[in-house]
Amino acid sequence: MRIAVAGSSGLIGTALTTSLRADGHEVVRLVRRPAR
Repeated sequence: MRIAVAGSSGLIGTALTTSLRADGHEVVRLVRRPAR
């Protein structure tokens, strides 16, 4: 399943993103600024 996560760079968002990916989901991270 494709899941969008807002706030994925924070403590909880990072753990959530890691867990979702480990379960086989495709994670789309919503950010204000692109990585530099």
